[in-house]
Amino acid sequence: MKILLIGSNGRLGKALKYKIKKLNVNIVQINRKDINLYYAKNLIEKLNIIKPDIIINAAAFTNVDQAELSPKYVFMLNTYLVSILAKYSYENGILIIHYSTNYVFDGNKKDLYNENDRTNPINIYGYSKYLSENNIFISKSKYLIFRFGWLISNYKNNLVTNIINSLLTDKILSINYNQIIVPTHVDIIVDITIIFIIYYINNININIGLYHISPLGRVNIYNLSCYILDYMNFLDIKTKIDKNNIIINNNNKINLRPYNACLNSSKIKKLLRINIPHWKIGVNKVINQFFKSY
Repeated sequence: MKILLIGSNGRLGKALKYKIKKLNVNIVQINRKDINLYYAKNLIEKLNIIKPDIIINAAAFTNVDQAELSPKYVFMLNTYLVSILAKYSYENGILIIHYSTNYVFDGNKKDLYNENDRTNPINIYGYSKYLSENNIFISKSKYLIFRFGWLISNYKNNLVTNIINSLLTDKILSINYNQIIVPTHVDIIVDITIIFIIYYINNININIGLYHISPLGRVNIYNLSCYILDYMNFLDIKTKIDKNNIIINNNNKINLRPYNACLNSSKIKKLLRINIPHWKIGVNKVINQFFKSY
């Protein structure tokens, strides 16, 4: 069994690579150092040489603000690349695993979003991922699409680590968009992916399709910042900010993010008979790892 992992150097890709290597499979990695993924036609030659049994696409342009300024590159990586992978997967009868986002929704629903709710992205990033999903749907390939939001991990440069750095170095933490979110630890996404891979390579019947993955609970970014501050105080970590210095910037004009695009993961939990932990578990894990050698 040969698995092609595209985007192996990203936050999700690194975690996937680590877990997949523990399986008895041949893993081939491609990232931006190996090939210019923004010009995906070059990838077809690679695919014909590698001849994978499963394609995992963990490559994506995820900077929401930058996406508004560079839409050409967003659609090349998030949309056009996926269309090539989906077409190849269908023509060769292989499985494609793709990761999408809660940003395909507009965030106006009060309840959690289900897989069959109407999509309505409000920014370039969300629209590019919406189109990527449609490219897979119309390709008629065997697919697994996992939607999630606000990925966090022990690797630097994510929402939780950015808040920690601000609490350590700044005098004021200004929140520009106080969304309601569900921080999702990368291990949750990877572990569920591995379950499906194991089923697939052992010819155990799986329901291919679209799934939402989300921990329990919801929180706005202000309250998340306060939670992280409290946890740091519990660990006796000195900060330069108290809760009075965590402010919401009401003058911010950025309106590119859905306010409440939280996902309902009942479908995948019922299928796999699993529980997904509360978001605090993942946040605690990131904080503990951050200060492990502090």
